[in-house]
Amino acid sequence: MPGYLIHHASATFWAVLFERFFGSLLDKKQAALTLKAATAATAVACFTDYQLTPQRLHPGFEKRLSTPALAVVYLSFGIGLAAGAMLCRRHLMLTAH
Repeated sequence: MPGYLIHHASATFWAVLFERFFGSLLDKKQAALTLKAATAATAVACFTDYQLTPQRLHPGFEKRLSTPALAVVYLSFGIGLAAGAMLCRRHLMLTAH
């Protein structure tokens, strides 16, 4: 349970930063821009997790997953950021009218 809570909090942290830094770009509702922003945010998250964070605070995925599987984890996170941004803005668009 603590592992889930830590990872959930981490994902929420990165999602908040994603919205803060890229919100105006995401508001343009262009899928390509949203995907590029999500890719950038995911790259920063991965770099932070494995280059800037002390070893003892790494997420731990690397101990159980191969490098390609780890890439899938971060790819999935990026897709989740992009999908969340697009769905949120679609919902806002539908309720604004």
